[in-house]
This record gives sequence, structure tokens and C-alpha cells, in this order.
Amino acid sequence: MKGDPRTCGFIRCEQQCETYLRGLDARLGRLKQQCGEIEDFAEARAQEARELKD
Repeated sequence: MKGDPRTCGFIRCEQQCETYLRGLDARLGRLKQQCGEIEDFAEARAQEARELKD
């Protein structure tokens, strides 16, 4: 694919494309995990605040 204008000079072969996409999938998985942890933390703090009000 060298010289292929669709690659913008970044991805030059199918293997590089697959590796790049796997890396994106891994980053997405880590972000989803971190967001879940933040949501759990926020819910726990909200529950504590509700209990303090009572």
C-alpha cells in the first residue's frame, strides 16, 4: 500500500492497520473501565451525602 493516498503515509500495510485498530480497542476498553470506576465512586459519594442529610 506504499504510496496509496488513502493511507496518508501512516498505515502502510494491513498488519499495521490491524495493530492500530487493536490499540484503539484496548484504549477504549481502558476508558470504559475508568468511566465505570468514576461512576461507582460518584454514586458512593452521593449515597454518603444522602445518609449524612438523614
